[in-house]
Parts: sequence; structure tokens; C-alpha cells
Amino acid sequence: QAAQRPRFFLPVAQSEDGILPTTEALGGEISQIVLALCLRSAFHLKQNQHQQAWQDMLAVRRLGRLMTQGWNIRHFFQGSFLDHAGHQAMVSFATHAALSATEFLECRRQLAQLPEPVHPQVHYGIGERVLALEAFLRAARGRPFQPPDGTSVPVHWPSPQELDWNLCMRVVNYAFDQVQKKLQDADLASLQEALMEVEHSWKKYVSISGVLSCKLHRKRRSEFYGYYVADLMLHALPPIALQHYYRMKQEKQLLQLTLTLCAYKVQKGHYPKKLQDLVPQLWPEVPQDLLGQKLVYRPQKEGFLLYSPGLNRQDDQGNFAPLKGLDDIAVQLPPPEPKQSP
Repeated sequence: QAAQRPRFFLPVAQSEDGILPTTEALGGEISQIVLALCLRSAFHLKQNQHQQAWQDMLAVRRLGRLMTQGWNIRHFFQGSFLDHAGHQAMVSFATHAALSATEFLECRRQLAQLPEPVHPQVHYGIGERVLALEAFLRAARGRPFQPPDGTSVPVHWPSPQELDWNLCMRVVNYAFDQVQKKLQDADLASLQEALMEVEHSWKKYVSISGVLSCKLHRKRRSEFYGYYVADLMLHALPPIALQHYYRMKQEKQLLQLTLTLCAYKVQKGHYPKKLQDLVPQLWPEVPQDLLGQKLVYRPQKEGFLLYSPGLNRQDDQGNFAPLKGLDDIAVQLPPPEPKQSP
């Protein structure tokens, strides 16, 4: 029932430990619910209860997408992981469910009605700034400074009177403004440049002249700590968040195409040789990815590989590993076997 709601609601409560710890348990609870739904959908599928299995998978994806509406970037990532778990379950469903062409197309229609995930730039517009403000308020009251991401601070933190806290927050807002704009533009290269600029802004004070300037001038000292906190919070997360946002949207389109390909197979007895064969009976026009790029479709012996080149616009052979620079979004039927750990 909760998955049917149009919005994600999370009350924010203040405690002695701040805002963030009051929300930590939520992700774990929803993850347990999602795990239970995935297990139940697998049971339904094994029992040939296809409609029940499909509804459980839809609930998983709705929960994940609704969770991206949470008020900080952690909720966004938790939601994206849950949505991907639902996506993988749906790929398994498309592989094993013995449905008619009409039933596959009905699943496609229901999938199209999933709520859209929230763009990560929304979190850097409000939620993450609130966390930075909370951290500064704690430090200004003389309490130990705790960065919003929970990391330790490897630099000496001055006494509250030594900093201009308004200036610290203005610096964080400036850094977040730059990152937020690049996120809206969906340009990975310029986003990386904006993050490097934030990192350089505090590292320039690490030189001998910079350290001396920080010790002598309250303004310089405040700028240093403002940029330092901004860098702690941003780090490498915005590009990864952008890639996960694009993955959520692109996986939905690829799965709609996958269900269409399954309907084609039921009708013709085999998968099409090319995506153009779906037009116009099952798909209105030759499909492209969400960036207008050509989708890669490779029929295989018992199935197919279908993928988008992703935000980096490079063919990474269907591999998604943002930390390695790979961001293709792919669906493969039947799903590949899990890699064994050495």
C-alpha cells in the first residue's frame, strides 16, 4: 500500500546528535521490505503466479523511486539501489515467465506508470545544504565538529570564535551552486572540473603562504574551512549520482523494450534480428536511448544483449562500473551468470 503513494514522506526530527542519525534506520528497514518482496516474487514466479510476482516487483521499484525523493543524497543512492534490485528481478521475470504477447505488453504498460526518480541536483539544492548548516551550527556552539558524511577531520578545527560561520556557509552554497548547475546540464566532464575547482580552493591554503594567511586572517581561515567541508560532502559523489539517475531512467526504457521483444518472440517464435522489426506494430519508431543515441542490440543464441552507451557516450560493451569510467546501461536475456569470487 505504501508503494502506491505518490510521494515519499519522512519527518525530520532534531536530536542531540543532529538531524542525520534520526534517519539512519529507515534505509535498512525499507531494504528488508524490498528483500522480502523480491523473495516473495521469486516464489510466485516459481508457482507460475505471474501477476502476483509482477506486482511485487513493481512495488520494489516504486519504493526505490519514491525513496529518491528523500531529503538527502543518501536516500537518493539507497533508492537507486532498490530500484536496480527491482529491475534485475524483472529481467529474470522476462526470462522465465510464460506469458502471452498481450500479457507482456500489459506489463509494459504498467511499467510505464512508475514514478520518475528525483534528480540528484534537487538534493544539492536543499537537503545537503541543510546537513552542512547543521554541522556548522554544532561547531559554532562549541560541540565537536562532525562532517555530515560521518568521516573524520584530518585537520585541526579552530575554536568557534575563530571563524565567520556565515562566510563558511556562503562558501558551501557557492560550491553547491556550481555543482548543481553542472548536474542540471548532465555534463560529466564539466561536473568533474567543478569538483576539482572546489578541491583546489581549499588545497591552495595548504602551502606555506596559505597556512600563514589562514592563521592571520579570519576571512581566509573561514574560506578554507568552508571549501574543505564542501569538498568533504561532495567528493566524487555528484558524477556517480548523475550516472545512477540516468541508469534508473534508462533501465526503465530498456525493460519496456525487453518486454516488447518478448512479445515479438511469442508472436514470431524468435527474437527480431534488429530493433527496426518492432516498428510500427509493437513500437512507434526505431528506438533510441534517452540521450538520442543509437541503442546497441545484439541477438544471441538464446536471447539478446541490449544496451545504451550511457552518459560518457562511449561503447563500453554493456558494462556499468562508474568508478572505472564505464557507464553502459544494459539488459541481457537470459541474465549472465554471477561472477564467482576467487
